[in-house]
Amino acid sequence: MSLTVTSEVGARIERASPYDLLTLIAVAGLITFAGWLSLSTLLNHDSGWYLHATKDWLAGGRLYVDIVEVNPPLAFALTVPPVWLSQQTGLFVVDLFFIWVHVLTAVSLCLCWFVLQRMWELPPALCRLVLVVLFLALVLGTWRQIGQREHFLLIFTYPYLLLAALRVSGGRAPAGLAGTVGAMAAFGFALKPHFLLVPALLELYRLVSVGRLRRILRAETLTLGLLLVLYAAAVVHLTPAYLDRIVPWALEVYGSYANPLLAVLLRWETALLVAAAAAYFSMMQRSAAGPLAGVFLIAAIAFFVIYLVQMKGWSYHRMPVTATAFVVLALCLTEGLRRGEAPIDLLRSAAVLVVFAWTCGWLVLQGSYKNGFFDRALPAIEAQAPRRTLHVLSSNVWQSYPLVNYARLESVSRFSTLWLLPGTVSGLADDTPELSADKRARLEAIERYAVAAVLEDLERGAPELILLDVRPEKTYFDGPFDYLSYLSREPRFAAFWKRYERVAELPGFDLYRRR
Repeated sequence: MSLTVTSEVGARIERASPYDLLTLIAVAGLITFAGWLSLSTLLNHDSGWYLHATKDWLAGGRLYVDIVEVNPPLAFALTVPPVWLSQQTGLFVVDLFFIWVHVLTAVSLCLCWFVLQRMWELPPALCRLVLVVLFLALVLGTWRQIGQREHFLLIFTYPYLLLAALRVSGGRAPAGLAGTVGAMAAFGFALKPHFLLVPALLELYRLVSVGRLRRILRAETLTLGLLLVLYAAAVVHLTPAYLDRIVPWALEVYGSYANPLLAVLLRWETALLVAAAAAYFSMMQRSAAGPLAGVFLIAAIAFFVIYLVQMKGWSYHRMPVTATAFVVLALCLTEGLRRGEAPIDLLRSAAVLVVFAWTCGWLVLQGSYKNGFFDRALPAIEAQAPRRTLHVLSSNVWQSYPLVNYARLESVSRFSTLWLLPGTVSGLADDTPELSADKRARLEAIERYAVAAVLEDLERGAPELILLDVRPEKTYFDGPFDYLSYLSREPRFAAFWKRYERVAELPGFDLYRRR
């Protein structure tokens, strides 16, 4: 054993070069620069909601009772550090959140580097290049949605993908390193239940590649499995309302947020994944970097399936596909340039280069997160009630957040948006025989809760301002819908609303202030 350890240490020392240190310094500098640059970008709406809701949670709010969210509780836990630090220091929580995300990115890339150093079959120069590519995937490929749950997924699981590639190629890793990688991956895969498709497909790929079922119980899989089991037990015991109420409600009504299959499929990411798969099968199968490219391709396919399962078509759902296919294309391009000057190799390399360059340009041109409603609403809000309370009657998260964060407001709503209403209203409007009495009863119970929750939040919070969506055709509703007419069926709401007067008009929205 000692001779083996000594030989490995010697091999690592012999393999090391000044370029390794320069690469690490360069990547560290790039992460620092990206973190500084992110401070001037706009926070995305979902991350804004989690920052606000986590603050309420730390103040004693009960998850899935006082804070009603469709996703499991881990996303709140991951947001605790910047929120807590903001409370202790008074620094702006959004800035601290961006810094937190880039600190986690640095930790992830460090683990990636440790795993890459175990890939003896790869030339040192290629290992350095892979680290830079991973940086670009985690930063450039996610810049539009910094801090989304899918961004955290990539940060926490990229070291696991590298370790999976190491296992496929027959390599070994110290138990401590493998366990750490597995523990970090658990935080990514546990964010949403369907993310677990990724490690399942990776294990299947390893089994097909290696041909042996044994060694499925490794340090990383054991740690990953143990933490997932503990997390599931914590959800059952600490947040039972999530399983008792939120999951059944989401199964009943969240489908209203879905888009048609064709609209979900007709995206650039679909073509990008096809191009990455074609490049891999034509260039990488006999390459030393083949297992690495194969693992990232499997992960990209899994991410695409997860995107389809969710059926929303939202950009951040596609983000893992883009970032991971980007890595596959970079590896294929490197392999194409390494090969000889045969015409077929040049043709393949040129094709991959075109797709890779297009992807880079597309990501750059997308820029950072944009929210036109935020740009119009913030001045009006700040002119009326700086640093006061707000309620937004809307079915879109981006109309409440990050407006609440940047205007330094307190939202009095337990919801990020009124996500229960579109599916409930549309479902109850269905008068076809397919709507069974049981389903109607379930929808009516959800509707009663949703309306009662809105009334309770308004009466308890007595918000200074209310933003009302007055667009005739509202997102996710099957037909025209009017919040005032709908809620005024309740005498309590009609009496409450008399206290408010309209003070400003925004495109599609009216702003009301308490008299």
